[in-house]
Amino acid sequence: MARRQYRGYGRRILDSFVAMLFGIGLFFGSFVVLFINEGRENLAEVATLAEQFEVGEQYDGNALVYRVGTLETTSPATDAYLQNDDFIYLVRSVEFYGYIETEHRRTEEHIGGGETTIITYSYERGWTSNPTPRAQYKGDSTEIPTDLPAEYDTYIANMPQARIDTATALTIDGVLVRNNHLTISNPSDFVVTNESVEAAALEANESVENGAIFRQNSSAGSLNNPGLGDIRLTYQVVTSNDEGVLIGSIADGGFARYITPEDNTLYRFFTGSSSLTEVISILQAEYTTMLWILRIVGFLMMFIGLILIARPIRTVLAVVPIFAKIGGFVYGVVAFIVALVLTFITIIIATIFHNAFLAISVSILLAVGAFIYLKRKQKTKLEASSGYNG
Repeated sequence: MARRQYRGYGRRILDSFVAMLFGIGLFFGSFVVLFINEGRENLAEVATLAEQFEVGEQYDGNALVYRVGTLETTSPATDAYLQNDDFIYLVRSVEFYGYIETEHRRTEEHIGGGETTIITYSYERGWTSNPTPRAQYKGDSTEIPTDLPAEYDTYIANMPQARIDTATALTIDGVLVRNNHLTISNPSDFVVTNESVEAAALEANESVENGAIFRQNSSAGSLNNPGLGDIRLTYQVVTSNDEGVLIGSIADGGFARYITPEDNTLYRFFTGSSSLTEVISILQAEYTTMLWILRIVGFLMMFIGLILIARPIRTVLAVVPIFAKIGGFVYGVVAFIVALVLTFITIIIATIFHNAFLAISVSILLAVGAFIYLKRKQKTKLEASSGYNG
């Protein structure tokens, strides 16, 4: 049976003013997000200044350098389920096969301004890294699945934890690589085999299947056909055989994080890359992706803010629901266009402001344009005055 939540007209009016205040915050906050985003430091441009590190060379303190090679260690990353190996970076992912809860909301407006929200829940089987215990399901007795095993919540409570481990005592070509602030990217999928597993760590209901560790909690589940409560563990790794590009600073005889001009950190091992050019391409792609994500976020903040600002008016119109729907649709279209235009203008202004050369160029062009306009205006006045006197 669906849950029904009723809100009277008075409560809706009050809530609409709260939403309006929140919308004002979103609207003005969007300009901050857009403006700051356009001035973010592009690490790809910083990376272009890196020089190739050569053993035995002398470098200034905090010099930005890069080295192509493999990371080595005397203290590799480990996992209780796996045999010790030359792991530099080890990621364990844990997933549970169970019911995934989805909430559905539908609102009905009534003559007079009241509204009823109808809430229902649906449940579908699937792999999830964040399973919900049955005790926390929000659905009612007609919605919650009836085939959950009695130990369902216990299976969740006892599932292994996801974890990340990084080797210590790292070196590259014999040069110390400090762990602090080091990021290791692009790990590869690790195919688990019976030979790579620590057999003593496996429980009676755990086995190796299709490159993963499978814990069978159901009566007849398998990795290809799991049952409720089953668990799988998969891994991603970087090993000492994986070549890549290390970029960072070189100081006191070892690699460490590089502090950029805008106080960001650039200290990373790009697994699978073989040149600085590839590193710059990766950093540029990441910068561009985040640039557009934050532009979209800023636009959505502005658009939603405008929608919420008008919430009191829409609520007043809700006395006759059809008026509220028509008015809301028309205003939504206008708000979308306004938000799009303001976002575009803000991006242009922010780009000019954060680019000194561009800002100077635009200022010069504006000054020249103003000068030409004033001269023409003055000339027009003189010509008009001469004609009048004549």
